[in-house]
Amino acid sequence: MIIRTVIFLLFCSISLGAQENSGYQLKKKIPVDNRVFKIDVFGNIYYTKEDHTLVKYDLSSEEKIEYTNNFLGSVTSYDVSNPLKILLFYGDYNQIVFLNNQLSEIRSPVNLDELGVSYTTGVCVSHQGGFWIVNTAKGKIERYDEDLLKQQETGFYNFLAKEEDLFLKEKNKMLYCYTNGHLYSFDLFGNLYKKHPLKNVNNIQIINKNIYYFYEHSLYRYNTESYRREKVGLPRKNEWSFGRVSEDRNYYLLKKTTKEIFIFHKKE
Repeated sequence: MIIRTVIFLLFCSISLGAQENSGYQLKKKIPVDNRVFKIDVFGNIYYTKEDHTLVKYDLSSEEKIEYTNNFLGSVTSYDVSNPLKILLFYGDYNQIVFLNNQLSEIRSPVNLDELGVSYTTGVCVSHQGGFWIVNTAKGKIERYDEDLLKQQETGFYNFLAKEEDLFLKEKNKMLYCYTNGHLYSFDLFGNLYKKHPLKNVNNIQIINKNIYYFYEHSLYRYNTESYRREKVGLPRKNEWSFGRVSEDRNYYLLKKTTKEIFIFHKKE
């Protein structure tokens, strides 16, 4: 009787595991050196190593390439939304570096002090050319073109004048800024469009009309038009500490206990 009970419980455990993984197919496992990473539109993985080196893992060739600038110190943030024009921000020296898809410099580093931006809490690539940057002293977001000329700016907002790191991203012909529990969206002329409440979240991504984010080790999807919020079921639940979603239905998930990225494909 005991043996039958044990076999029955084992069968239930296996069945439950299969249910948790249903709908997903494991494609690859990749060891990384950091528990935070980003992906570009091609699914390539980026992360920093020892704070000052940017690593790119090419998903198709399975090769790694690296970029290090020994003169600028640690990488404060980076933006890979345009894989042909990757932006690295070095806060200690207040400079921006642009790289191509081979992680080679496109131009000389941009000194933000020379643009009148002495301190910033966020910077990102602009798909119109150039970049967006939070001018913290002025409480504004400004866009500079390829010639480093200011083209647009927002009005003054208190939340932009605070010395708190924020999420800044241009996507879908909109500019998104997350800080202090709210996601603000601006049009590309710098006009505030909407404010969405998203408290205590991290790892924000914008895919089409959806905002993906992690909250307490679970993935959520928030639709910016319907305002509907829903939890996204993941394979092997309760194991993931960080993750990204690609536009081709791949899920890049980092385990809690190891520095391995598991790439799952979401089946139809």
